Amino acid sequence: MSLQNLIVGISGEKGAGKSTLLRHLARDEPALALVDTLGEHEAWCPRHPGSPRQQIIDLAEPPETFAWSFLLDSNSPKAEAAHFNALARAAYRAGDLTFCIEECDRYSKAGSDLPGLKILYDYGRHRRVNVVWLTRNLVAVSRRLTSQTDVFYFFRQTEPLYIGGIEDRVGPEIALEVQKLPKFHYIMCAKEQEPVRGVVAIEN
Repeated sequence: MSLQNLIVGISGEKGAGKSTLLRHLARDEPALALVDTLGEHEAWCPRHPGSPRQQIIDLAEPPETFAWSFLLDSNSPKAEAAHFNALARAAYRAGDLTFCIEECDRYSKAGSDLPGLKILYDYGRHRRVNVVWLTRNLVAVSRRLTSQTDVFYFFRQTEPLYIGGIEDRVGPEIALEVQKLPKFHYIMCAKEQEPVRGVVAIEN
């Protein structure tokens, strides 16, 4: 799938294939910023070497092509939120890029979203900013975020609370099917289109 002015959500249990799919979707994007909360993607998306301040400066006026990951300080929620907001605003200013968010439920809660995330999903399309977000639990992120999302990829999920969220947002048929998916299999649901089933290729 080509990422062209899209918001894409990926959900599923740990180890089901979310991060592998992210790599497939984003690795060929010419301008890529990745909030790599757990530091899992440096092999294909190198960490920006600068300080948080330098990261923000560089992302606001980036080179024409780049791929940078950003590891936020999860030990300090206040600092993490400030860093995320600044990166999101810098990405919005730069435009013409793809902004990926691992563990998005750190920045989007059931009742509210961080301001930087709201800027991206409310106005990012005007700046040609794609957003790809990942979470284990669809219930954990805001309805505002899911309502703005164009395409969902659902991987295996068996937790009853999480299944309830899928049923509530995309229907009981998908929620039932998601529980039976083998590892690395997904269901893609896009607005006004029939669901598509697929498998993420595992790379050696």
